[in-house]
Amino acid sequence: MSPANVRPVLRAGYGLGLLLTVVPLVDLGLGLRPFHPLELGWRLAAFGQLGTTLMLPLIGCFVLAGTAILLEDGQVLRAFALVAGVAVVLLSAALLGFVQDTLELRSALRPEELRSRSFAFPKVVLAYSTTIWVLLWLAVGVYRVWRRQSLVAKRERESVLIVREATARHREGHAGAP
Repeated sequence: MSPANVRPVLRAGYGLGLLLTVVPLVDLGLGLRPFHPLELGWRLAAFGQLGTTLMLPLIGCFVLAGTAILLEDGQVLRAFALVAGVAVVLLSAALLGFVQDTLELRSALRPEELRSRSFAFPKVVLAYSTTIWVLLWLAVGVYRVWRRQSLVAKRERESVLIVREATARHREGHAGAP
């Protein structure tokens, strides 16, 4: 089976990747309504729910990246690396915000309340940290693949131009011969 025959099937990977990435995040956003980002309790709940929701979007990102690599889609690879890099920065900021809010809450809680809530913190920190590292690893890997594919494509274009110029010079040299 030729690669041209499987391209339409591979393109379906973009749809699957987008579904796996976007739907859980939209579902989370709808579940967090009404929005009260100035309330400490709401922020902690939102950070915690996002931390547990990140697995499917991360799998979706992997599907998107894999599809773009298989299709050698340079524009998607470049865009993915950029968006994934921005997501790493935003998730890192969210993790820092979660830690700050947790420390603020710890100082306000009584010891018996603190014991009942102590399990959520490591779980959320682990979820965020793991997601950040995997997404960073994926972003850097995709960027490297994109750079490599860009360099190969550039070399191919340059070699075609060299062949065309050599062919043109060869024809010019033979044009004046009897």
